[in-house]
Amino acid sequence: DQLPNEGHGFENMTFSVDNNFGKNGFLTPSPAFLVYADSLKRFLNENPSKKLTIISHTDRTEVPLLGKIRAENTLLFLTQFGIKNKISLQNQEAKIPIAPSTTEEGRTKNRRIRLMIF
Repeated sequence: DQLPNEGHGFENMTFSVDNNFGKNGFLTPSPAFLVYADSLKRFLNENPSKKLTIISHTDRTEVPLLGKIRAENTLLFLTQFGIKNKISLQNQEAKIPIAPSTTEEGRTKNRRIRLMIF
């Protein structure tokens, strides 16, 4: 997990699944995710025309539906947290790996959620 950057550093935040989601895809926010969500909420409240996209990624060993479930749970959390801006979902499944899926470490890196502001 990463903490938000000062200023306008929200466009490309990535959160690892292992730190924020259970095996069933339910969101259990890490402290870093909660800090980010609070900063994100303040930023979006100040910029109501901005839109948020939640992009989920799985590793090649996971059922693709799990990425969709993670994205939907992230959407539910953020709307209950008070984010009112338009939010869209994308499930990239295992199409865009950031590490080789031949090791557990690589698969762990590939299981992630990205939050993008447009």
